[in-house]
Amino acid sequence: MKITLFFILIAMSVVGFGQDAKIVSAPTPTDTTKELIVEANYIMSDGETPLFAEMQVLEKAKRYALQEAGTYVSSRTIVQNFQLVSDEVMALTGGLMEVKVLEEKREYTPIYELSFYIRIYAKVKVSDVKEIQDMIANKKLVEEYKMLKTDYDSMLQEIAMLRMQLAQALKIKGKPQAKLNAIKAQAQIRRTEQAFQARQMYEDVSKGMRKIMKKPKDLRLEADDVKMKEYATVLQDCMELDTGFALPALQLADYEEKETGNKEKAKKLKERAEKADPERVRKFKSAEKSPK
Repeated sequence: MKITLFFILIAMSVVGFGQDAKIVSAPTPTDTTKELIVEANYIMSDGETPLFAEMQVLEKAKRYALQEAGTYVSSRTIVQNFQLVSDEVMALTGGLMEVKVLEEKREYTPIYELSFYIRIYAKVKVSDVKEIQDMIANKKLVEEYKMLKTDYDSMLQEIAMLRMQLAQALKIKGKPQAKLNAIKAQAQIRRTEQAFQARQMYEDVSKGMRKIMKKPKDLRLEADDVKMKEYATVLQDCMELDTGFALPALQLADYEEKETGNKEKAKKLKERAEKADPERVRKFKSAEKSPK
């Protein structure tokens, strides 16, 4: 069976993620592994914070790596045995891909713009047949990928619009309303940056938490337990950064139910998620019930 609809260039069509990313090293892949070193650049715009610029350049590099790794994953025989659409391939690739930051730096350009640079190492392995089968069967993973991608894209569009509003307001001197508009635009940019940060943090820790939760408890290391508690704390932080973001509460509910046995806390977290974003929680429940 052939994988359909895959060669849509997702990363290149998104506002804020252009061609300022490239592969600097890609050893010849094996039948089971592909490795990449990707670098990306980003120029900080008016109204943005350096922290958000760092998040932007990291996301740009990760998306480029994801696209390249996805092409490799889709070509593997083990994956071609399933009829997957684009989102399913990308969700599978994202679940398999490991990313490590090799270098980060910031510097001023000749025209005094603040430029951010990052170089990352990315690897995907398709040797574990059961792991791949489990991921493909997990419809929630695909739903999560689509949710996060939608959020990232809409946030980048919103920030681009807010930057334009801010620039227009700053051009007008001596009018209280223009000053108020600039303050409002800056405040909304900060809120959107926080929501973006919450999703980046969630992506990192939820993947790590799910990986540990798959291990039998009697085979886990002490370090695994320490990491799980750290991940749980970060998920709490994500909930505070964006109270309308339901995924951290759902992941924490799963953790409390399966790991600590605190069903009452899990119930409250699920209720909080439903209150924050009932439509997405409904989609998640629907994906959970979908045929494997």
